[in-house]
Amino acid sequence: MTTPYYNASGIPVVQGTFVSSNGTSLNHSSNDAIIANAITKKQQHDVDERMPYYEASTALNETGLKHKSEAMNLECGTIPRGEIQPKACRDVFWAILLYAHLVGVAIVTIQYAPMVVSDMAGQYGGGRFLFDWDDYSLWGNGDSNRNLEGEEEFELKMNTIWSILLVSGMSGFFISSLAMSLMMAIPTGMIKIALAFNLIVTAGVCVFAVVAGAIGVAIMAGIGLLLTIYYTYIVWRRIPFAASTLVTALTAVKCNMGLAFFAYNNIMITFLWAMWWTTAFVATFYVLGDCNADGYCEHEINSFLVFLFLLSFYWTTQVIKNIVHVTVAGTVGTWWFVPGEARSCCSPAVRNSYWRSVTTSFGSICFGSLLVAIIQATREIIYSMRNEDNSLLVCLLDCILGLLEQLAEYFNKWAYIYVGLYGYGFVEASVSVLQVRIT
Repeated sequence: MTTPYYNASGIPVVQGTFVSSNGTSLNHSSNDAIIANAITKKQQHDVDERMPYYEASTALNETGLKHKSEAMNLECGTIPRGEIQPKACRDVFWAILLYAHLVGVAIVTIQYAPMVVSDMAGQYGGGRFLFDWDDYSLWGNGDSNRNLEGEEEFELKMNTIWSILLVSGMSGFFISSLAMSLMMAIPTGMIKIALAFNLIVTAGVCVFAVVAGAIGVAIMAGIGLLLTIYYTYIVWRRIPFAASTLVTALTAVKCNMGLAFFAYNNIMITFLWAMWWTTAFVATFYVLGDCNADGYCEHEINSFLVFLFLLSFYWTTQVIKNIVHVTVAGTVGTWWFVPGEARSCCSPAVRNSYWRSVTTSFGSICFGSLLVAIIQATREIIYSMRNEDNSLLVCLLDCILGLLEQLAEYFNKWAYIYVGLYGYGFVEASVSVLQVRIT
């Protein structure tokens, strides 16, 4: 078995690998152990090479920034990598707007939630509904409810809401832990499994459509299957390279396992936010709709108010998620450029990156997250307007908004890397991403 070596870019090259001007071709005889060992040796080499400089560079330079700036302010050919920015709060307005909206949610929760509890307690004898959730629904006594026009409404019990939130939170924790463990253990296998899963799902949809007699769906699914097969064929030979990149990222995470604490902590925060938002949403429309304990409402729900609540939910959720993204970007960047600051579980890189993400860079995170949240909330409103007469139009609009959402999230992912690495504002980070993509 041939020992890995490194090309001019410092990328581990395994048996049968060569680099050409058209891309990288890789022999599938390489395995995860070889890749992981190569990455580990490369990282240790970088640490040994940079540590003397790191230890010697303790004084401030002329710009007031430490050696970290010199290490990270690099040029790679004609592609700018960015420059460390002076410490300052970026995009402050958007951070203030997020806090103001959370204060608003808190106010309506405090004002309206007690009214709902009081009505329910009066209806079901001293608050029995708060504890006996199996017997009573959210809007009535557990029987099928009918609105003022006599149409049957969907029955939703309190225990259903909280059960969904609890199961979702626990599932997110379990799936994220399992995914991280599997990626560390079998990175190449996980990539192959993902590609194979796409093929199986697409083929399953195609077969199901044929059996069901949905010819149009079957044709579309068949085209999708062919495209998926072609994509899998094209990228299959690049799996070892993708695995080596994945192992590099996981090596950085393993060197700074404190990142896991912030990731799991934010999962819990997301769960608590969902519970809080649900309480505020239900209480607000219960009171403003002039509803009673039996689920009868005198007024219709205001669509614009629904949009604002959806925007609130998606915006805050995006912010919580992107805080982790920016923290990881800053930590991994420090691990690569200045390894001496990112060599332990609770390294300075982890602490400092998280602190920047919730202070100086928080406004930038709020700004980018708001753009995605607006698209997501709009999609929900458009989808809720679907009926038999306009289903095609709504489907087209939903498809367009879905593409915009994917583009916005993809763009934000790279912009937040610049935010986490260099401390740019969101607009400056976006410009840097465009320069890289154009170059």
